[in-house]
Parts: sequence; structure tokens; C-alpha cells
Amino acid sequence: MLNYLAKSLSAVALEKIILLLVALPVNIYIIRMLGPEQYGVLSIYIVLATILFQVSDCGVRNIFISEYSHSNKDILVSTYIAIKFAAALLISAMLLLYFIAYGAQDTSGYYIVICICLIFTFADIFESIQLSELKQTQAARTRLISGILSNLFRFLMIYIGLPPYFIIISYGLEYAIKGILIYSTGIRVKNYNIDLPYTLKILKRALPLTLSMVFLQLYHRVDIFIIKDLMDDSSVGIYSAAMKLLDYLVFIVVVLNTVINPILGREKSGSKLNNLYRNYYFVVFWGATLICFATLPFSSYIISKLYGPEYSASIQLFNVMLYSLPFIFLGSVSGFWYVNNGLEIYALIRNILGLCLNIALNYTLIPHYGLLGAAWATLISYIVTSLIIDALFAKTRPAFVIKITALINFRITYKWTKKNATKTQ
Repeated sequence: MLNYLAKSLSAVALEKIILLLVALPVNIYIIRMLGPEQYGVLSIYIVLATILFQVSDCGVRNIFISEYSHSNKDILVSTYIAIKFAAALLISAMLLLYFIAYGAQDTSGYYIVICICLIFTFADIFESIQLSELKQTQAARTRLISGILSNLFRFLMIYIGLPPYFIIISYGLEYAIKGILIYSTGIRVKNYNIDLPYTLKILKRALPLTLSMVFLQLYHRVDIFIIKDLMDDSSVGIYSAAMKLLDYLVFIVVVLNTVINPILGREKSGSKLNNLYRNYYFVVFWGATLICFATLPFSSYIISKLYGPEYSASIQLFNVMLYSLPFIFLGSVSGFWYVNNGLEIYALIRNILGLCLNIALNYTLIPHYGLLGAAWATLISYIVTSLIIDALFAKTRPAFVIKITALINFRITYKWTKKNATKTQ
């Protein structure tokens, strides 16, 4: 298992590093070429697309990975495909109806391309199978190819002068390429068989996760919509540019979760699983803290060189956002703890409370402190949701205890240092 873990982490880390090196110049080019105002408009619809993609998953992905080793695989896979495809069609229809009723004519392109992309999201099932079968290396290779092609597509769309909404097509293209590549390796549905009672059972369990993901995405990005409401598109662009840099750092915990969550999903709830999470929390929280303080001295140089003088206001925002990193990592890991322990409803409650707190703080702080108020509002809400809310409920209090003991459990560092010192001697 340790050999698999090391190999998988290496493959996924290499994939993310290469994609980062490809995506970073492409996104910088897009941000510079569009300017704060156009980039602000694009950011709003990217956030909308991201939320709808999460809704179309119906919360089934995490359940799929958790159930794959313990259920009838054909029925599970068939159920996932049916749910994903039906959800994509339903959401697309509702989005178009909303546009017809309330949308402005100059935004029609954004709505159409989001609907197109939603249809392709069902191909995500094939990657879920790969991850459940612990084929991390193959999955990383597939994500790398599809990611590079989608980034090249984004660059090409802006380079030839097409409207910014064409960039959103690249997200659907990425899903489609991944599905085709994984399908070509032989991973497919062998016996398509939908069991209606089982489907309803999965949907019932997934409903809290679906709502949780929606509220989570809103919670992470509601500040964009509030800035749009209280300020203007240029302010959205400046804020989004700073957030984009933070997202690159968040990729680190995405890499770890991609590899480690399927392994943890094979463990039954209990003391062993809690100990694994305790060690995992320690690594991600203090690792993120080191990244935060290592990046702070260079933030001004990074943003001025990458984005140019138009985005100078993003520097101070990015500095505040960096302090959120340890708590973003902590919250990201703890989400799967809820699934492993069958506490999806509490994940939903946590995200609803986080969203409400973030909205209240944004509307309170932005009128007085502008964009900096939005950054502080997000930081405070991350601290509360990733750590403090767990202490409010009896069933989630063990998660709070695990996190607190993990954050102060420096015996892990001591043991690691002692072990390596002994080897050196």
C-alpha cells in the first residue's frame, strides 16, 4: 500500500505540476487581455458553471467511491450514469427557461455554452471508476492530456478574438476528452442495469451531499456575486484575479485528496479511520501554514509581474486570502470524513451555516472596507466552518476533537524527525 501511495502521489503531483505550468500562463494571458471588467463578467459565469456542474453530480461521486468496493458494480455504475445524465438535461432546461424569462440578450452566449458543457459532465463516471479501482496513475495521465488540450483551447479562443464565453466550452471539452480516453482503455459498463429502489436509495443518501455541494460552492464564491451587487464588474475582476492565484495553491490538497480519499474510503468508521484522519489533518494544516508564510513576502512581486499594474489592488487581497489556506485545506479533507461516517446531513448543515455567515459578513464589511472586507469575510467564515462548527453537534464533535488534537499533535513531527535522525546516524 505504501508503494502504491508513493507511486500514485508522484503521478498525481506530476500531473498537477505540469497542468499548473500550462494553465498559469494561459490564465495570465486571459486575465491581461480581457482586463478587470471583462474578466469580472467571465468570472461570474465561470462560478455559475462550476456550481451547476456540482449540482449535476447530485452528490453521487463521493458515495460512488465509498460504495464501489462493497456494492454490485454494474448496478452502481448504471445508476450513476442515469442520475448524471438526467440531472444534466434537467438543469440545462431550467437554465434556458431562466434565461428566456430574465436573462439579458448580451449574455445568451454564456447560457448556451454552459448548457452544452452540462451534457458532457456525465462522462465523469469513467474517472470515478478509475479512482475507485485505485488506478491513480492512469487517471492522472488522462487528466493531464485533457487538461492540456482544454487550456490550449482557451488560449486559442482569446488569441483569435472570440467572445470570452467560448472559454467556458473548454470545461465541457475537458469532460468529453477524459471520458473518451478512459473509455478507450476498456473501462465501461459491462451490464447496464438500473435498479429503481437502489437508485432511490442512492439519491436519498446523496441529496444532503448535493445540497451540501451547492451551498459549498456558493459559500466559496458568493463573495463574487455580492461584489457584483455592491460594486462593479472591474472590482469582480480584481478580486477574482487574486482568488485565481489562491486556487493554484489549493491544488495541493486536491492532489492529496485525489489519491488518499479512495484509500480512506476502504476503511470502516472507527478508531483506526479517525487516527488516519488525525495524521492527515496535521499534515495538510501545517503544510498549508508553511506555504502561506513562504508565499507572503513575494505576493507583491508575483501579482505585479504576472497581471500588470491594472491589478495592483489584488496584492492586498491575496495577502489576506493566503491566511485562509490552512483552513481551506482542513475543510476540504474533513468533507470526506462526513461521508465515511454517514453524516452527510451535517456536511450540508455546515455549508449552509458557512454560506449564511459569509453573506452576512460580506454585506457588513464590503460597504465599509471594499474588496478587503470581502477577503476578511471569507477568511473568518473559513475558520468557523472548517473547525468551530463541528463542535456544535454531538455527532460531529468527534471531528472537532480529532482536528484539535491533530493541530497540536507535534509528536508526529518528533517521531518523524527521530526516525530520520536514526537512519542518518
